Amino acid sequence: MITFTTYGTWLQGDERGYVKDAIIRPENERLKQANRQSQVQNAVRLSEAQQKAVREAILREAASRG
Repeated sequence: MITFTTYGTWLQGDERGYVKDAIIRPENERLKQANRQSQVQNAVRLSEAQQKAVREAILREAASRG
């Protein structure tokens, strides 16, 4: 299984929960806002074309490893 997020799309404190020190933590709005304010750029969201390119790269690499 492969999973990842892009910059700024799942901050500590998020309502979906987050992992810190191998522990799943609950939502913390103050922490999320503090993290959002400390971002040095806008969140990165992949376009459909970029999502397709990532998917194809993962599938190629998986196929090469059997």
